[in-house]
Amino acid sequence: MNNNHDTINKHYIENLYKLETIFGNNIEGNEYWSLAKTLVEELIKLIKKSRNINEVELEEILLLLEDNNKILELENRNTQEYSKLNEYLSLNEKVKENLFNYTKTKIYNYILVVNEDILKKMQEELKYINIIKNEKIKSLNNNDKIQIDLFGHKKWVSVFSTGDNRFDENGNYKDDNFELNQEELDVLNWFIKNIKIEDYKQEIMDYCNEEYSNWQYEDGTQEEPIGIDEVENEINITSIAINITDAWKANDGFVYPEISFYGECNCDEEHGICIGFRNKKFIGINSQDWTL
Repeated sequence: MNNNHDTINKHYIENLYKLETIFGNNIEGNEYWSLAKTLVEELIKLIKKSRNINEVELEEILLLLEDNNKILELENRNTQEYSKLNEYLSLNEKVKENLFNYTKTKIYNYILVVNEDILKKMQEELKYINIIKNEKIKSLNNNDKIQIDLFGHKKWVSVFSTGDNRFDENGNYKDDNFELNQEELDVLNWFIKNIKIEDYKQEIMDYCNEEYSNWQYEDGTQEEPIGIDEVENEINITSIAINITDAWKANDGFVYPEISFYGECNCDEEHGICIGFRNKKFIGINSQDWTL
C-alpha cells in the first residue's frame, strides 16, 4: 500500500482555494453560506499566525467552532487584529449557533467525502495484490491490476480473461468486471509464483529477430537484430491473459496458451506479443491474437 494519500484522521487546508471545494456553490441559497466562508478564512489566518504554520487541520477549525473560548485564547487579546472574527463571536447567540452549525456541517460533509474517496482507493490497492509479499490471490475481477516483478522491476499489470468465463449460462458476454473463477485464479497463482520473464530472454530475442528478419526497407536493407540485453526495452508487458477454455486446441492442432504475458513489442507494433504457457510449461511466443 502506498502512503501518499491524505490520512483518514487529518485533513489539511493549505490554501484558501480549497474553501470552494468545501462550500461549493450556494445552490440552496443559504443565508449563512458567504458568512461561513469568511468565518473559516478568518480562522485559518488566526491559526496560521498563532501557530506559525502553513497547513491548517480542518479538525482544529472544528474544535474552535465547538469552543469559542479557544478562539479568544489564540487571539491572545489581539482583538483589533481579528476584528472581523470578533464580529462573529458577538452575534446574537441563536444566529451564531446557526452559523457555526452550518459551517461545521459543511466541513464534516467535506471530510466525509474525502474519507470515502481515500477508503475507496485503499480498497482498490488492497485488491491490487502485492505479489512481492507472496500473498495468494483469493479473488480478483476481470481487468483488475496486480503488481508483479518484470525484469527485476515492480510493475502493475492488468489481468484479464479470454476464456469461457467471459460468458454467462446463456452464452452472452458478462459485464466487463466479472469475477475470475477458481480455475483461473489457480493458474494465475501458479504463474506469478513460478514464472520469471527474464528466464525467457533468449526465446523473446529469437522471436523478435525472426520478426525483424521479415522487415525490408525501400532501399533493400533489413533491420539489425537485437541482442539479449535489448530484450527488456524491446517489449512492454501490460497484462496477463488467462485463457481457460474447453476448446483449447484448434482443428489444425494449434495449441492455445492457458496463460500468457501479453503486451507490446517493437518488432510487431500492430499485433503485439504473447508469451504463452499451458499445463505449467512454456509453449512459445506469438502475436496477441494467439490468446484472444
